[in-house]
Amino acid sequence: MNSNEKPLSPEHYDAFLGFSEDELFVARQLSLGHEITKIDTQLQVKVRRASKKESARELFAGICMKLDLQRLGSEKVMIKAVVSSHLKFGEMCLANAQSAFTQSTQTAKHNATQKPGANARLEVPDDIIAHYKLDLDALAAKIDSLTARQKVTLRHLRTGDETGKHIADRMGIQRSAVSGNFNDIYKRLSIHHIGGWKHKRIIARLAYLYWAEKDDTAGRPHSLESLDST
Repeated sequence: MNSNEKPLSPEHYDAFLGFSEDELFVARQLSLGHEITKIDTQLQVKVRRASKKESARELFAGICMKLDLQRLGSEKVMIKAVVSSHLKFGEMCLANAQSAFTQSTQTAKHNATQKPGANARLEVPDDIIAHYKLDLDALAAKIDSLTARQKVTLRHLRTGDETGKHIADRMGIQRSAVSGNFNDIYKRLSIHHIGGWKHKRIIARLAYLYWAEKDDTAGRPHSLESLDST
C-alpha cells in the first residue's frame, strides 16, 4: 500500500469478511484486470458457487452496495474502488495472520519458561510442521477439499484472539457448528490424531495461508485470512 493511500476502513473490512465466495471471486477477478463480461463466463464454469443465480454484474452491484460505492456513479470508478479495497483487504489479512503467528510463537516461548500446571498451555514448536513430520504442500492441497463454510471458518481466524463464539457471531451460525467445522477440517487434513487443539489450529491455519498464497501466485481466486482459540 502506498504511503499516500488511506487504509481500509473498519466498515469495509467487516464487509469483505461477510462476502460470499462468489463475491470474493468477482472482487479478485476485477483485481486481476478482468472485465465483468469475462468474469461472467468464468462464473459459468466455476465448480463451487455460493449462488448459481447471480451473474457477475449482479454480484458486482451487491459488492458496491455493501461498500456504499453507488454514490460514485461511474462503473469504471466503482470498479477501481472495489479493486483498491480488495487489495487493501488482502494486505490486512496477511498482516494479521503474520502478526498472529508471531504472537503465537512468542507466547509459546514464554509458556515454555513457566512451570507446568493445570492451566498451562501446550508449548508450540518453532517449526510445528517439521515437528509433526508433515508436508505443507500436501496439507495445502487438501484445503481444496474443504467446503465453502469450512474455508470461511478458517478465514475468520484473523487475529489469533477469536473465540469460537466470536467466529460463530461473525458467521451467523451456532458455536457448535464452528466446533463441528474445525473437527471436519482436522479430519480432511488428516491431523485429527494430533494432541492439543492449539497445535491442530495452527497447522490448519498454516495450510490455509499456504494454499491461499499458492493460489494467489497462480492467479486463481481464493478466500483470505487468522489463528487461535475456541
